Amino acid sequence: MMFNFEHHNDLWFYFFDRQIESPNDYRAFKCIFTMPMIEGVVNILMNKKEFKAKEHFVRKQFNYIKEKMKEEFQNSWLNDTLKELVIQEIENVNLEIRVTNKIKHQLTLEKKVFSYDFTITSNAMQNYINFKKAQADRMVKLYLENMNLITSNHGRKKRKVTVDAEYIVPENKIMIEPTNLYTPFVYIKAPLAFNFGKIGHLIAHELSHAVCFTKVLPQDSVYFESPSIALNFDKNTKCLFNQYNKQNVDGLITLKENYADNLGIKVAYNAMRYIINNNLMSEKLNTLPDFQVYTSKQLFFLSYANMHCRTSNNNYVHSPEAARVNVPLMNMKEFAEAFYCPEGSPMNPIEKCDFWKNEYTNNQNYISS
Repeated sequence: MMFNFEHHNDLWFYFFDRQIESPNDYRAFKCIFTMPMIEGVVNILMNKKEFKAKEHFVRKQFNYIKEKMKEEFQNSWLNDTLKELVIQEIENVNLEIRVTNKIKHQLTLEKKVFSYDFTITSNAMQNYINFKKAQADRMVKLYLENMNLITSNHGRKKRKVTVDAEYIVPENKIMIEPTNLYTPFVYIKAPLAFNFGKIGHLIAHELSHAVCFTKVLPQDSVYFESPSIALNFDKNTKCLFNQYNKQNVDGLITLKENYADNLGIKVAYNAMRYIINNNLMSEKLNTLPDFQVYTSKQLFFLSYANMHCRTSNNNYVHSPEAARVNVPLMNMKEFAEAFYCPEGSPMNPIEKCDFWKNEYTNNQNYISS
């Protein structure tokens, strides 16, 4: 059985000026040996049915998170005009799940041709099978090995799996890589609290960048002419700045990311509680094995903290991992209630930061300087 490579969606080939003995040899050479690696590790480690199920699950989370983010600003200290603008901005944000541009460019803009080492026979179908095996093996190795090591093949760097997400400002969209849909970031059979503490917070964090305080109220904003807006803005930026400085973190450099961490976990938690309270998404498990003693509220915070249980990065835009966990939880009364933290204890300070909270709707104390 002959197999036409040209009409197979998985295979692309380039045409180069090179002398080959016969047209058939030329076509086989192009189809087999000069195909760029464009499929990525996702198609190898997760089948399409599983990927689609997880994508659907994550998009449902995203929609509920958007609604709770709108609610956060609807109840904020902003005036009605600003509220309307921000809520519309949130509504316009899209979620895209695919390989991010930087990874896509790495895979498609290769300057050197890469040859897969596999056995070539006189049978076209067997050649295809051998090629796919070699391609799969190569892709997995490239993604899983240390990025800084150099291979013997054309000096190409080996790549590791990148788990990342970002908010793309010009396109007003959140882009997350397919690797974010792997366990343990998304596990459909796990309780909602587990998933919202991980992928839910990640999405809410990036959505927070879409409504960053510097975007809602830039320095030259005419809305600063309102004394109440100017006072609240100054008070709450100083709140986060001072709180992280007390944790030996540069509160200025990390301010925007700290803002997203704090707003993100609050919105993700509120979305989770809304879904559970209204039975809007089915749960196959109410708890995890060996975690039966924890409530859904506690499991949410444990899942969030576990996501940051790693070696602290050298990215000074973000706070160290310990601060990224502890400070946002210190600012949530829900955390203190879930774990019975005494008022005034390290994880339940009397003074808390909540950037958009309208003080007139709550008697909780907030830092003013």
